[in-house]
Amino acid sequence: MIETPERIISRDFLFLCASGFGFFGSFMLLLAVLPLYMSDLGGSDGAIGLVIGVFAISALFPRPFIGREIDRGGSKRFMLAGAAVFVVASALYVVATSVPLLFGVRILHGIGMALFTTAAFAMVADLAPASRRGEALGLWGTVPTLGSAIAPFLGLMIRDRYGYNTVFIISAGCAFAALMLVFFLREPRKEHHAGAADAGLIEKSVLFPAVLVMSMTFIFGAVSSFVLLFAEDRNIENAGLYFTASAGAVVLSRLFGGKLSDRHGRWAVILPSMACMSAGVAVLSQSNSLTVLLVGAGLIGLAFGGGFPALSALAVDVAPAGRRGAAMGTFSASFEVGIGAGAIVMGLIATFTGYSTMFLIGAAFPAAGMLLAWSKTRPGRSAHLSGQRRSSAD
Repeated sequence: MIETPERIISRDFLFLCASGFGFFGSFMLLLAVLPLYMSDLGGSDGAIGLVIGVFAISALFPRPFIGREIDRGGSKRFMLAGAAVFVVASALYVVATSVPLLFGVRILHGIGMALFTTAAFAMVADLAPASRRGEALGLWGTVPTLGSAIAPFLGLMIRDRYGYNTVFIISAGCAFAALMLVFFLREPRKEHHAGAADAGLIEKSVLFPAVLVMSMTFIFGAVSSFVLLFAEDRNIENAGLYFTASAGAVVLSRLFGGKLSDRHGRWAVILPSMACMSAGVAVLSQSNSLTVLLVGAGLIGLAFGGGFPALSALAVDVAPAGRRGAAMGTFSASFEVGIGAGAIVMGLIATFTGYSTMFLIGAAFPAAGMLLAWSKTRPGRSAHLSGQRRSSAD
């Protein structure tokens, strides 16, 4: 008798994805525009890295607190708050015409990201059947990716035709649409685990996957921040297609990578993804044409699209069921640490070495993460990190 797989797609999962599309579309509209906006205001590479990076840092610190409160009282209220903050922050860019003002708006924007995404991750983990957790997280991961396939290029087109302020207003409108859609979500039923929500802010069981995701996002944030300036420096036209190519590769790998990690184990996807990330950034560093730039984009997209959902699923696998909010808070905080620190440190390095050398240095981080993961998970040392079999009955 053939077993029928448990369902992933439900009414609430669809509303979750629709709200996420509006939310991440709002963010991605600004992704390619903000570095150019700051450059036009006279900001240096170091200042651009600082303002881009402070977003990630401000999204970092609230996450453990948010995660613990999710375990106590549910996810929906934090998604509502995050979308509302995004509406306000996106509109405030209109009046943020100096680096200090942009710095303040980015802090507010980062807090909105922390509120929404920590809660959304926890809700996906609660909605998904354990046996298809990687696949569900992969499908959820396509939501921001679809936004990144369209929105950065669209943001540049709107800027060229109508100016920066129009981009900021449309971004606020997308966030408002996300806010309205969250109202239709129903909070998943959760079993109460005595004392779990009071066990602390940091969920220690997910620290190893968190370190690995940092090794990938450290350079990923720098690439997202500086790839268009790098392309301008190399006289590569239509470089906005980088984001479209990268997003297309992410969608492709997320559609299949999550399912592969459910069937063959998380590490069968994580280790090749980290190697692919390192190779993609190395290729990008040597780009002198749009073709080579897009090859690098494709490799980076495949790596991130496969690796991040598998690492996310691993984090849920190894976390106690009553601590999933705290686990997602801890794990997603590591994402922000990598993005923020990477943008700041790599921006400073680029000031002294140029973009190509900066990217080449950055390629070493996912390679180091891959070697660390391999050393910890080779035969005889991986049982305590797999988590997948233990959680299949959650």
